[in-house]
Amino acid sequence: MSSIAVWLLLPIASCFATQEVGIIYPRMLSSRADTGQKVIKLTDDITLNLEKSTVFPKEFLVHSTVDGRPARYLMNGEDAEANLYHDIDNMASLDVSEEDGLELSGIIGHTLRIKPMPEMERSMDGQKAHMLFHADKPEFFKERERTKITVFQRTFRL
Repeated sequence: MSSIAVWLLLPIASCFATQEVGIIYPRMLSSRADTGQKVIKLTDDITLNLEKSTVFPKEFLVHSTVDGRPARYLMNGEDAEANLYHDIDNMASLDVSEEDGLELSGIIGHTLRIKPMPEMERSMDGQKAHMLFHADKPEFFKERERTKITVFQRTFRL
């Protein structure tokens, strides 16, 4: 690969490499019940501007199996998405609970994940511990990136 391609891809790679991972204590900076917006600071580098997600119809069927037999469940859409939020800019989708302190689980971008760590103690000011970690990128995205790089290389004859 030529040095031009390396210089073009380096900022993208370093952006994801510098994200802090490990045990964190997320903090709610603001919450507006009337609009469903929440601002949550995860780390010094990551602050999420969450909006209420609406993805399900009023009612929907879930097909599953119970003891090897087909089963159908009628689900209430509002209940299913009661704690579901998203941040378009950070490509985040999270389940947000505030019942006994802030608790988050979900995805941020293609590879960053967050989950609560209930077995750990809270911070000095009462925040719950969470694990922020990298997961493998789904195969779909890996294949898409390989295709993009190939097109890029052909375009610039690298």
